[in-house]
Amino acid sequence: MQANIRFENPPHRHSNHENGNIPFLLVALSLVLWFSFQLFQTVKTHRSLTEVYNNQEPKVQTANKIRASLAALASGTKQLANQGNPNAAQIVKALAQRGINISDPKISPEQANKEAKPEAQPPQPTK
Repeated sequence: MQANIRFENPPHRHSNHENGNIPFLLVALSLVLWFSFQLFQTVKTHRSLTEVYNNQEPKVQTANKIRASLAALASGTKQLANQGNPNAAQIVKALAQRGINISDPKISPEQANKEAKPEAQPPQPTK
């Protein structure tokens, strides 16, 4: 009686070390995709805000011109009131009752605006 015993190598099984990288790679890929999406959205928002800012610029310039002409008109009215014109004095008095004080005509309206509140410089868009 002779036993035929064969010693075979067990079938090769994949170890956990080879497949252990797949979850890590999936997490890394999802993070890269998420940050890419966020970057894209941030750039898109920045471009949109820059466009809105640039579209408002002509309106701001027009408003500044109107404000300067109104300040010049008010300053002239104040000068007339100071020189004794009764109609101008009545206008200045009515404006003062409504809480609108006209600055001294010796100071230019641009100077009065700068002294009242300095303008903040808008951020310059990067290209």
